[in-house]
Amino acid sequence: MATGEEKIEEEYKVWARNAPFLYDSASTKALEWPSLTVDWLPGSSSEGVETGWRRHQLILGTHTSDGSPNRVMLVTVDLPAVETQIDTRENFGEDTSAVVLAMDHPGGEVNRARHMPQRPTVFATKCADGGVYVYDIEATAAIEDVDGRGPTVRCVGHDDEGFGLEWNPRETGRLLSAAYDGKICLWDVGDLKTGSASVIIREAHSGGPVGDISWSPRSEAVFASGGDDGRVLLWDLRASDQKPSVVVREAHVADINCIAFPPLHDDESPYVSFLVATASADGAVKLWDQRKLDAPLHENRHDAEIVALHWAPFEETVLGAAGADRKVHVYDYAKIGAPAKEKPVAEEGAADGEEEEDDDDDDPPELVFKHGGHRAKINDFSWNKTEEFLAASVSADNAFQVWWVSDDAYVVDDDQPFASFNFFDLHHPTANGDAPPDAKRAKTD
Repeated sequence: MATGEEKIEEEYKVWARNAPFLYDSASTKALEWPSLTVDWLPGSSSEGVETGWRRHQLILGTHTSDGSPNRVMLVTVDLPAVETQIDTRENFGEDTSAVVLAMDHPGGEVNRARHMPQRPTVFATKCADGGVYVYDIEATAAIEDVDGRGPTVRCVGHDDEGFGLEWNPRETGRLLSAAYDGKICLWDVGDLKTGSASVIIREAHSGGPVGDISWSPRSEAVFASGGDDGRVLLWDLRASDQKPSVVVREAHVADINCIAFPPLHDDESPYVSFLVATASADGAVKLWDQRKLDAPLHENRHDAEIVALHWAPFEETVLGAAGADRKVHVYDYAKIGAPAKEKPVAEEGAADGEEEEDDDDDDPPELVFKHGGHRAKINDFSWNKTEEFLAASVSADNAFQVWWVSDDAYVVDDDQPFASFNFFDLHHPTANGDAPPDAKRAKTD
């Protein structure tokens, strides 16, 4: 009987053989130190690359040991443009990434790094010492000494580390953070030249760890948080009592690690902006309607802890979840209740007699793709902001992977967007957009 490590290695070998059928491109880079975070910057450039290719940028961090200094890094990756007609299998798996700018990170390992959507050259990091730093890439790039390329602003307010970090998508410079000290901090970074930021602090989740936070796409003043107490809290900064507006007391039975609102889409379904997704340490991924929070709309289960949860910027119903099971699961909630899907091309193209990576016969129809290229716990993943189904992920064994899902492996059904969610009208009498009475105000402990 195979040991755990042998099973992981065998699964990886099967994935590697199938990868040319699953992806237009997929590459792995062994970093010097593991990264706990990855974040694509929007846009790409044709400057400095061969014809038909584009250069993309990402942010990575380090988690060093033995007293080695930590860095936050700007990384480039060269990939073929969507319209380029080339045989990507010729050099399939080739790593085209390069670190182009390393910056000093004085607060220890980089738990999270996230760019400001209104100014992508500005990004924030969460540190092991509880600090939150803001960097300006344009200003930092002019400094020759890496030790001099430090943060522009240090945001003070936390007493412990954490992982929740998100910029307000509607208001420039508003940075939200959650940590293990039971606090939620909101900074108005404003002018980067001042070197400091004003802060608003909320005590949350009975003083226990706050796993994550997320801004609502519907209002610049509303956000949600999830904590180790298993509760989901909705907050409105316009409220005068500094208490959450809505409390979902038993949203999860385990620690809530992730909470995420979907981004705004120009042509989105009227239902989508009311959704919020959560994930926990016991592998549960739940989908909620903010207008009726007495029970989740839908739930999926993973085999291990979930640590990253991100809605796709290119398709309103697509959500990715990743964690300790070494996989990124991609869900398309428009396919809930759909007929069983055919097996992807990758499995049909596998060698005769070859074991599949895992048995997906029992997978729900909304689970449309699994990225299985990692051999250790995934620390974070990120969707590219402009290219559909292009993603990057990092894991505890120093692996940094860039992968672009092939159209043959998964195609979004544009004919019936969000079709399966017609049960909203049946289960939600307030589908006109008004909040139900029990969701307008809830008492806290």
